[in-house]
Amino acid sequence: MTYFFASFYLYRWFIRLLQPPQRLRNTFRVIFIILIGSFFVGRILGRCEFDSLSYFLSYFSSIGMGFTFFFCLFAGGTDLLRYLLKKVPLHRGILILDSRSFCRTLVVVISGLVLVMGGCALREAQNIVVTRLDMPLRGLSAEMEGLTLVQVSDVHYGMLTENGRLSKIVARINDLTPDIVVITGDLVDESVSHMERMAEPLSKLKSRLGVFAVMGNHDYYAGVDRVVAIME
Repeated sequence: MTYFFASFYLYRWFIRLLQPPQRLRNTFRVIFIILIGSFFVGRILGRCEFDSLSYFLSYFSSIGMGFTFFFCLFAGGTDLLRYLLKKVPLHRGILILDSRSFCRTLVVVISGLVLVMGGCALREAQNIVVTRLDMPLRGLSAEMEGLTLVQVSDVHYGMLTENGRLSKIVARINDLTPDIVVITGDLVDESVSHMERMAEPLSKLKSRLGVFAVMGNHDYYAGVDRVVAIME
């Protein structure tokens, strides 16, 4: 529902600032309908069958959701700024803020920023980053000295993170030769038909003292009993 209202606001923002002809307004409307519709259709199909169509719809709509989020941040910020300027006398001397050329330039600049930020975010999402921390603990017993613990969180296994990426994460963890592995929530993203398939790559986790996990909110969304059964 939040995504729907954010998309509706963004659609109205584009129309208000660009003031396009009716044909272009209809094109914008169709684009937003497709983005919202593909999100819900992809999720519904994913619960029934994981195939190329459900993956494509989920991937397409997820990218759209990400760009919508960035757009709303900038659009909301500029709307708030323009509103505040209208409340002070200074605004009377800045009529350019209401000119069509300024509004269209604003849309172009924000669109460029969003494309750059979205591209960087997509690239960053593909990287598996390891952060190393040394944790001195007062009173630690001698036999625990040098213990290595790998903590992994928010894997969000589902339509977009499946066995290929999960296997890379498992391999990266094993390369670290941990004494303990802890999974701290949101192993899965939502209920999908192929969730049980993640048991195979997870079973390859290697840890000297064991693998431990707690549930996150998305694990409950997906069905906590199902998730626990897979992890066990």
